[in-house]
Amino acid sequence: MRKNIFCIICASTFFLSSCSKATESEKKEVDSVTSSTENTSDIETYVEWAVPDLVSISDENVDLFNNMLAENGYDFGLKITTLSFDNYNSELKSISPDIAFTGFDDDDTDVAEELISSGYYENLDSYLENSEIYSQISLMLWDSVKYNGSIYTFPNCTAQDIGVKIIFNLDKIGEESAESFSGTISELSDILGDDGFLLYQLNGIEFVSYYGYELNEGVLISQDCEVLNPFECSDCIDWLSEMNTLYNDGKLIDDDDESDDWSICITKDTERITKENIYTFSTKAILGTRYSASTGILSSSENKDAAFKILELLHSDSDLANCLIYGSDYETVNGYAVDSSGEVIDSYINKLIFGLDESLLWTEDYLLKFDLPEDKIKYYDENVLESPAMDIHLNNDLSNQVEYNTELYKSDNLDEEIQSLKQELEAANIENLISEFSTELSKK
Repeated sequence: MRKNIFCIICASTFFLSSCSKATESEKKEVDSVTSSTENTSDIETYVEWAVPDLVSISDENVDLFNNMLAENGYDFGLKITTLSFDNYNSELKSISPDIAFTGFDDDDTDVAEELISSGYYENLDSYLENSEIYSQISLMLWDSVKYNGSIYTFPNCTAQDIGVKIIFNLDKIGEESAESFSGTISELSDILGDDGFLLYQLNGIEFVSYYGYELNEGVLISQDCEVLNPFECSDCIDWLSEMNTLYNDGKLIDDDDESDDWSICITKDTERITKENIYTFSTKAILGTRYSASTGILSSSENKDAAFKILELLHSDSDLANCLIYGSDYETVNGYAVDSSGEVIDSYINKLIFGLDESLLWTEDYLLKFDLPEDKIKYYDENVLESPAMDIHLNNDLSNQVEYNTELYKSDNLDEEIQSLKQELEAANIENLISEFSTELSKK
């Protein structure tokens, strides 16, 4: 239903949620955990967790993790089963693990929602009622994985919900001029002046969150439950017109490598901004339903209690989480996990697949960094808004029928392209979809 994007980037970020951030002078070596059969011999049950073969968790790490479980009095252990990334969902259907990563949605199929709606995953409501983990993850993230009001999977905590930021380089633009920006996008041209240029880092029409809209099934949902055709929305037209004018005037670039000498940057990727003398105009992210890349317990599992406990522990116990991801051969420096040579460890893919964030040390990436779970909860409370269309399922995605030009702002004839898109959407019966959404929203 929704094309959920997790940026697979070459770095990662995680922190020990049970500890405060280390100072720069602190360097703590992790005690080695012996892989003796003395502990693992008491394991009565192995919980099987199916994941794509993108992960690189060693057998040694799993053994260390299981030893730690035994040392803490648990009589179950973990077994990781890797499946082909390219054929993950078809291979998943041929086995019966206890826990399974949903996989990623693609352009044609919402694989995660299909699994959940089919009854593949166990309803977790009763488990979460008696678990502290529910209060350690933002309620918005839990809401994002609800299906018909219930929770079947753990949300992926590596997902980045960042609003559109307009960043002014104060080495190029006066502070008074930057702070005078009211949010009206047409003001940017005057602020840039004759010599400034804008670095544009947004894809497609994801800019709509700047105005508080969620793009859902190809239509816009406002915070007031208004449902709109994107190309009949005055806010969208204003934005596209301004970017198109700047591009055609040679004042907008979108190549990060072309120049770092920008005057204004429009982005959601704030962790990559290295300039310090800046002024930022911020807007809130809009969070909609997001099942893709989540993780749940199979309804067919005979080890549901143990499976839930493993998920709960990995999201809340930093020692266990770091043991599984890093093993024992790492050190803690300034909140980061580093190897024996002092290099920050790159484990983003592992964290992405296991959906872990706050319970882990930071690693090499450009994700937002939080010291503690409550810090991330506070971030969501202050910087993210839920879409009113959360947990509405119409399965009539017009973006599968009408191709939205991802670089529409570069058009030689913007008005003509917009008119063509409006005609295509009309032919795809967008008015019927708007009516259906409006009906469902009125029930909330």
